Amino acid sequence: MPDSSSRLPAGLPADPTLLATLLNLLPMGVIYYTPVVDAAGTLTDLALAYLNPAAQRMTRLPAQPGTTYRQQFPTTDDNGAWDFHRRSWLAQEPQQFQFYYDADGFDSYFRVTAQRQGEGLLAVFTDTQDEVRSQAEQALLASQARERQRTQELAAAQAATERERALLQALLTQAPVAIALFQGEQMRVAAVTTEMAAIWGYTPTQVVGRPLLEGVPELRGQGFDDLLRQVLHTREPVSGTETPAQLLRDGQLQTSYYNFIYQPLFDAQGQVLGVIDVAVDVTQQVLARRQVEQLNQELEVRVQERTRQLSEQQALLDRILGQVPASVATLHGPDHRYSFINEHYQQLVGNRVTLGQSVAEALPEAAEQGFVALLDQVYQTGEPYAGDETVLFLQQPTGPPTEHYLNFVYQPLRDDQGQVHGILAFAVEVTEQVLARRERETQRRELTTLFEQAPVGVCILDGPEMVYSFANPAYQRILPGRELLGRSVLDAIPELRGTEVETLLRQVYATGNTYQAQEQCIPVARANGSGELENRYFTLVYQARRDEHHRITGIFNLVVEVTEQLLARQQAEQSRHQVQLLNEELATINRELLASNDELYASNTQLTRTNVDLDNFIYTASHDLKAPITNIEGLLLALEHELPAANRPGDVSLMLTMMQEAIERFQRTIVHLTDLSRLQKEHNPASAAVPLAPVVEAVRLDIIPLLAQTRGQLTVNIPKDLTVTFAEKNLRSVVYNLLSNAFKYHHPDRVPVVQLRSGLADGYVVLEVQDNGLGLDLAQGQERLFGLFQRLHTHVEGTGIGLHMVKRMLENAGGRIEVSSQLGQGTTFHVYFRR
Repeated sequence: MPDSSSRLPAGLPADPTLLATLLNLLPMGVIYYTPVVDAAGTLTDLALAYLNPAAQRMTRLPAQPGTTYRQQFPTTDDNGAWDFHRRSWLAQEPQQFQFYYDADGFDSYFRVTAQRQGEGLLAVFTDTQDEVRSQAEQALLASQARERQRTQELAAAQAATERERALLQALLTQAPVAIALFQGEQMRVAAVTTEMAAIWGYTPTQVVGRPLLEGVPELRGQGFDDLLRQVLHTREPVSGTETPAQLLRDGQLQTSYYNFIYQPLFDAQGQVLGVIDVAVDVTQQVLARRQVEQLNQELEVRVQERTRQLSEQQALLDRILGQVPASVATLHGPDHRYSFINEHYQQLVGNRVTLGQSVAEALPEAAEQGFVALLDQVYQTGEPYAGDETVLFLQQPTGPPTEHYLNFVYQPLRDDQGQVHGILAFAVEVTEQVLARRERETQRRELTTLFEQAPVGVCILDGPEMVYSFANPAYQRILPGRELLGRSVLDAIPELRGTEVETLLRQVYATGNTYQAQEQCIPVARANGSGELENRYFTLVYQARRDEHHRITGIFNLVVEVTEQLLARQQAEQSRHQVQLLNEELATINRELLASNDELYASNTQLTRTNVDLDNFIYTASHDLKAPITNIEGLLLALEHELPAANRPGDVSLMLTMMQEAIERFQRTIVHLTDLSRLQKEHNPASAAVPLAPVVEAVRLDIIPLLAQTRGQLTVNIPKDLTVTFAEKNLRSVVYNLLSNAFKYHHPDRVPVVQLRSGLADGYVVLEVQDNGLGLDLAQGQERLFGLFQRLHTHVEGTGIGLHMVKRMLENAGGRIEVSSQLGQGTTFHVYFRR
């Protein structure tokens, strides 16, 4: 490999144009390629990035052609030139290659040297196009040219032969008729198409090479072999039309019909080689024609009978249409002249129509109102037209026109050729129904206006699903922010599901009995979106809503909220009762106060001793249990070491895992007992003003693995300067327990979202932790929720001590914790720190 560090000799100009000048003067072609690779990094082609003038002359390409090597020279895949370029790009050493290229307008030997340069490939080449070739080279080229010409001629001849053979084969296999070739006096089957063999009921292999009557014995005595010999001897063709033949079908002889021609086959010298049979099965056509002839005879009889029946039916139809309780008329021709009118039609138009008149002549006002234009449209298009509650003003002998509303149909009448020759007009007057409906609509609008302005809540629930179809503003104010119209009452107010309200509504809809109540308590979710229920009181009426057939279609609901009045009255009554009780209790307390002092002192002393004994027991138990558990854990590790995993039965591995998990749970319980003992002794831990936001941030960093595991979202809204008076380590324990529980007990069907907020209320700093998790059944009692070793959800690892410790720490510092929850929806904890 040349020394890449060699320098140019002294005296050469250090001019950047030197390389360009050199490339322009070189008599050799120089090409610089850039690689084209696929997604896996494999070289698939080389882009022609630059060609010097000599290369442009040899390849007849511009300096930057904008194409690739394999696109420009596709045949080099066969002569090895492309493989040489690919190897040169992959190698580090220069590569050389010589080849003959006689495609794409080239006829030269090329000598190429190539070496990879950076990411590209540099190739230097020469050709022999401009060189004087030796006599041997010229003879070789001439021989190659003749050989190519002979090869091309041979290929063309073979292609022509193949096309002719394929054409003949296609003719025999795809011909829509059956063909067979017979030879000799015995009419031996020399060739047969699949179609002909199928007609005989055999396969080609079963009949080829055998005499016709041996291959198809059922043709004996039917004369077909005699006709074939006649053609063979006379050299004249014979044809047959719808000729019957007895052939096997499903194991039985059946008659089929064929059009056929027996044609002699001659060779080049005029000698008869055999007889060609070309046949077409026309059985279906023959049977169909015979069936049609029979049907025509039957049809003629039926037509005569049908004509008689139609005459009778026409007379019956005229009688029926005359008695139909609707207006009926038939109109004939493009002028729409009356050919039939029943009595109701005459009564509708005031007996102004006579047969033979056109509609425009008899009822000019109908033409002015567009009815004649509709008739023209139906007559021209052949499409019926229907009108619903269409108004028609009819002239009267005296007075103004009368107003009529019609449901009508214009039906085209067609002749036997399907041409429209008239129109059937069928109309039912619905004037009374339209006017009655308009009256009802007017009354409904007035009633709606009255309901809209009513000072009490009014709503209408439609159907058995009780969907809101109307709610006045006063009703909407009872449920602010809720979308009502178009939704069922249980979707709009989901907290009513399963309550007495749902039962009462369904009873009213089922029985039709009206329900009234005074000051009925109904739990309703607060408007702040927290999901917390509050008891509200209503005076209400549920009344069934019926249609014109007295069927129940919904419920009419009249509601007045009396929560404020009821609470005020209850508070006043409670205040009077409390004053009375306080006066009575005050006298009793004064009498008992002195007597209670001695008993209180004795009880306090006993309670102090009991707490000390309990603390000592918890501390001793947790301390004494650590050593046995540690010994069991050591024995378990030794057992796992003595029983390698590869030699353990499946049940042994499972039991070892379960034992290890039990030991870990026991150790966590001992730690929590120790913490509980410490908490019992620290009844009044040292408190200080602790900034709340940094403590929350530290806890958030601790539970990042839990957030990643559950893909949970935590939102924190706490002022940076907010402080609480509390022991800092206890404050961190409170926040950690609440946040970790919120994510551990998340709902499996949704991403856990936890919101942490703070506020001030009645001398307390309130910390709110709200989640969208599994929720709690608080009917089991908050005592169990905060009880020692009590758990409401057991599918997540835990000991049931965390919330008990949180409650004790808060109460020791003068605070408290409250919880509200809805099963399946989520839980909210409110933590109160004394300010």
